Amino acid sequence: MKISFVKYQGAGNDFIMIDGRADDLFELEESLIRKFCDRKYGIGADGLIIIKNMYSQDFRMLYFNADGKEGSLCGNGARCAVIFAAECGVLFNTHSFLAYDGVHHFTITDHNRVRISMKEVSHIAQRDNALLLDTGSPHLVFNVDDDIETLNVYETGKKTRYNQEFATNGVNVNYMQIRSDGIRLRTYERGVEQETEACGTGCVAAAIAQSEWSNSQELNQHYKVITNGGLLEVSFRKEAGGYSSIYLEGPVVRVFEGSIHI
Repeated sequence: MKISFVKYQGAGNDFIMIDGRADDLFELEESLIRKFCDRKYGIGADGLIIIKNMYSQDFRMLYFNADGKEGSLCGNGARCAVIFAAECGVLFNTHSFLAYDGVHHFTITDHNRVRISMKEVSHIAQRDNALLLDTGSPHLVFNVDDDIETLNVYETGKKTRYNQEFATNGVNVNYMQIRSDGIRLRTYERGVEQETEACGTGCVAAAIAQSEWSNSQELNQHYKVITNGGLLEVSFRKEAGGYSSIYLEGPVVRVFEGSIHI
């Protein structure tokens, strides 16, 4: 069987996109997804996304990590899926899609910049010198005092991700530092089990963590987050019960298209 795909990247986070709307039963085995995402023996990507028909939203997004397992929300993958759906001819009647954690709304601005709504955040837990929160995926955010550019994110992130508390379900480990031009962020992603160029849900987690640590009382807040792969923007409302009206915005780039035989 030959499968057509398109590869996209959002701030360096890269994804294989497959249109599964014509066959509601279309699915891929875990081993095939791993092979497709392998950077030496496959196409190479941080994850794989299949779009499906959805009657109450414009489309449904199924996201799989590079390890082949279905993942929770991927913010940059979701932004890429919006552009892919548009190029596939999906009619945007509701400007919304269904993902692992529920319904998300979106807008497309100039130059394929995509802005998506994110789930509300109400529970933030302290873990020693880090904050644990779920922004569609679980994140543990550390504020780094030393040089963040020389930090060994792979080794330190892997150690935390596989410690006793997180080994079973995993956690994304984020290291952030406040700079004059915004929040500098580096992320070790579960499922990829490497440092990635960017992480959308991680950018949201870092922005909320900064709001918590700075004790900002502003109602409407906006943050620029600098990842290895580029700049992303996060905005939200900070209220007594937590964080609402959360949005993630950034660019999407179409890399190439092709087909693979299985």
